Amino acid sequence: MYPFARKLADPRAIADVAAYVVTLCIPNDSGKYQGADAAAQIAEGKLLYLKECSQCHQTNGEGLKEMFYPVLAGQHFQYLLRQMTEINDAKHPG
Repeated sequence: MYPFARKLADPRAIADVAAYVVTLCIPNDSGKYQGADAAAQIAEGKLLYLKECSQCHQTNGEGLKEMFYPVLAGQHFQYLLRQMTEINDAKHPG
């Protein structure tokens, strides 16, 4: 997104694109973990999330706009995996 967002003319254009993108629906079968042990992984992930992440991103992943903690609910698995991997590898400011 970075190379394209840089080309937008002004803050209004950025807001217009964001307003449009938020109306798009994420396909139900898109971007989900598909391993044979998905149920076990999801259960373990829930425990870790509630322990380590929910204080900032809230119990249901709705984020906390006042503190600039982003919404995680509805994000694609691959996107979240990449973000967390980069943070873990210290490639992302977190």
